[in-house]
Amino acid sequence: MLGRAQAEALRFARFLAHDPQVAQDVCQEGLARALGGIASLKDPRKLKSWLFEILRNVHRDFRRREAREVLAEAEEPSSGETSSERFDARQTLGRVSRRERSVIFLVDVMGHTYEEAARIIGTTEERVRSRLKRARARYQRLFNAA
Repeated sequence: MLGRAQAEALRFARFLAHDPQVAQDVCQEGLARALGGIASLKDPRKLKSWLFEILRNVHRDFRRREAREVLAEAEEPSSGETSSERFDARQTLGRVSRRERSVIFLVDVMGHTYEEAARIIGTTEERVRSRLKRARARYQRLFNAA
C-alpha cells in the first residue's frame, strides 16, 4: 500500500511543482511528514487525500521559502540603481497591502504565471489578475507621490 501511495505522491508532487527536482523534494518531505504523523490519520480509507493535503502544504511551504530567498536576493544592490532608488521602491512596496504585495512579488518579481500565482495563493487566476491590476496601480500612485 505504501509503495502505491509513494508513486501517487510523486506524481501529484510533479503536478504541483512542474519541476522534477522540486517535485522530488516535496514528495520526500511530504512522505516524511506523513510517516511522522500517521497516528493522526483517523480513517485509513482517506490515506490518499490526507497525503495529498500534506503534499499541498509542503509545496506551499517550499514556494514561500523560495519567495523569501528571491526577495532577499532582490534586495541586494544592483549595478544600475542607487541605494536611494532601491529604498524608495522598497518603502513604497511596504505601503501597499499584504495581498497586493504578494501578487506583485509572485508575478512581477518571481516571474510566476497568473495560474501559478493563483495556485500558490490559493485563489482563482481571475482574482490574481484583478489584484495585480489594482496592486500595480496603487504602487504606481504611491511611488509617484513620494
